[in-house]
Amino acid sequence: MATDSERPATGPRQFSFSPLVFTAFCGFLIFLSCFATIWAARATAAHLGRRAGQAANSRNLSETQGKDPGTPWGDFFCREITLSMPDEFAAFEAISAASLPPDTWTFEGLEMLGASNLMYSCGLTTKECEKALATPVREGPATNTVVAPGRDLVLALSPEVRERLYGELAGFRGNTFMDSPFHFPHHSFDACLEKSELPADLVKKVRRMVYTRGASQLFSDYPTALRLCSSTNERRQLALALTRQVAVLPRLRIHKDSNIPRIVSYWARAGNTNSLRPLLESLRESPNGSVLSILYLLPRFARDRLYTFPTPQVGDPAMDCHWSSLNFFSDKPDPRFGEPALALTQFQTRYNIVPVASQLGDIIVFVDDANQALHSCVHIADDVVFTKNGNNPRMPWKLMHLADVKEVYARSEHEPRLLVYRKKGV
Repeated sequence: MATDSERPATGPRQFSFSPLVFTAFCGFLIFLSCFATIWAARATAAHLGRRAGQAANSRNLSETQGKDPGTPWGDFFCREITLSMPDEFAAFEAISAASLPPDTWTFEGLEMLGASNLMYSCGLTTKECEKALATPVREGPATNTVVAPGRDLVLALSPEVRERLYGELAGFRGNTFMDSPFHFPHHSFDACLEKSELPADLVKKVRRMVYTRGASQLFSDYPTALRLCSSTNERRQLALALTRQVAVLPRLRIHKDSNIPRIVSYWARAGNTNSLRPLLESLRESPNGSVLSILYLLPRFARDRLYTFPTPQVGDPAMDCHWSSLNFFSDKPDPRFGEPALALTQFQTRYNIVPVASQLGDIIVFVDDANQALHSCVHIADDVVFTKNGNNPRMPWKLMHLADVKEVYARSEHEPRLLVYRKKGV
C-alpha cells in the first residue's frame, strides 16, 4: 500500500475540449439563440394578435352593444358606400359615346325670346344668350325652343350660373341630366375622381362643370364630359368615375332588450313575417347582440334591384322613380307605372295623403311650386328612402338619406314640397 509520500504530486485539474466536443458545444449555443429568437417572435406576434383581436372585438361590440331605442323599426344604423356602374357598362358607354344625345337645352313651351329671357335671368350675359340661340335645334312641339349651346359655352358657365340655369332646365322635359344629375354629397366629387388615371388637364375641365346645391355637388354635363376625352380608355375611366354614386347601407342592431314583436310588426309589410320573427329571436340570444342586413327586411322587388344599375331592353317601360315607387311591393312589376300620366293617377285614386312618412312603403312625392311631381321615393325607416333617380340607366336603385334626395331635386334654390302617400286600406 502506497504512503502519501509515494503518491504523485497533483496541481490544479486542467479541463480541455476535443475538437468534436467544441463543435457540438457551438452548435448547441446556436440552437439556443435561434430558439430564443423564434420564441420572442411568436410571443410578439401573439401579443399583437391579441391586441388586434381586442380591437376587432371592440369594433364588433360597438356595432352591437347598447339598448333598443324604442323606435318602431328597431335600432337602425347606416354607413356610406360607393357604387359604380359595372365595367362592361362603362366600356359600352365609351365605345358608343357618339350615340349619346346631343348637348342640348330644352325650353318647354317657350319661344326663343322667352328662352333668352330665362337664360338672362339665370346670369348668362347677352352675348352668351345670343351664342346659345345661334344654333337652334328643331325637336318636339313647335312651342319648344331647343338649342345646342356648344362645348365652349358649357365650359364657360360659372358654378352659380350653372346651378340656377340647370335648376330651371330640370323643370322642362328633355333635359335628362339636369332633371336627375349625378349627386356627390358632402363635396365628394374629387374623391370619386382621385382613383382614376385620367389626365390632369381633363380632370380640370370636368371639374369646371360641377355645381353646388346645399351640401352636395351635382354634375349634369355627362355627354360633354365624355366628348372631351381623347381615347376610348379615357371615356371608360371617366364614365366609371362620374357614375360613382354615394349610397347608404343600413343595418338593424338586435339587442337583448329588443322588442321583437314590435320590430316584426313594422317590417311585416315586406311579406316575410314568418321567416323574420324566428330569425330576430335567434339573433337576440347572442350575448353581445347581433346585426342584420337590410336585405332581410325589404320586399322582393327592392331586394332584387338594390345597389344595381338597370339593363333596359327594347320594349321595357321607363324604369324611373314612379315606376320603382309604385312597384315597391310587387312580385311582378306592372309596366304601366312607367307612364307618367297613369302613375300620377295611381297616387290620386289608390293612395291617401298622410301627414308624415311613418310606415314601410309610404311614398314621398316631391312637388314643385306649380304642383308638378318632380320625383318620388319610398320610405324605409328613420330618414332612409329607396330611390331611383330618373329614367337613366346610369343611375342605380339605392338607399339615400331623404335630405340628400331633397338637394338633388331642389329647383333654383327652392326646396320642393313633400307629399306623403299611403296605399288605401293599409
